[in-house]
Amino acid sequence: MKTVANAMVTIAVLAASGCASTAYEPIVDGHRNESYSTDLRACQELANEHRNVGKDAREGALLGAGLGALIGLADGSSDDVKDAIAGAVIGAAVIGGEAISEAYDKNQSIVVSCMQGRGHRVVG
Repeated sequence: MKTVANAMVTIAVLAASGCASTAYEPIVDGHRNESYSTDLRACQELANEHRNVGKDAREGALLGAGLGALIGLADGSSDDVKDAIAGAVIGAAVIGGEAISEAYDKNQSIVVSCMQGRGHRVVG
C-alpha cells in the first residue's frame, strides 16, 4: 500500500509541476510606449505574488489523485494497485487542471488591471 501512496504523490507532483508559471502578456490597443516593458515586468511580478499556480495545482492534483485512487480501489477488482494508479492519474489531471486554469485566469486579470492602472491601453 505504501507503494501506491508513493506512486500517487509522484504522479500528482509531476502533473502539477508540468504547468510552470508562464508570464502573461496582455493585448494592447495601439502603441506601446517606452515604459511598457518595465511596467509589464512589474505587473507580472505583482500577479505572481498573488497567485501560486504550483501550489494550487499540487493541491488539486493531490486531491484528485487521492479521490481517484480511492475510487480505483473501491471497484472490487483483483488488481487494486493498477486501478488506484489509473484513478490517481485521472483525478490529478482533472482536478489539478481546473486549479491551474483558475489560477492562470486570476493572473491574467491582475496583469490587465495593473497595466491599465499604469495608463496602458490593455484590452485583454
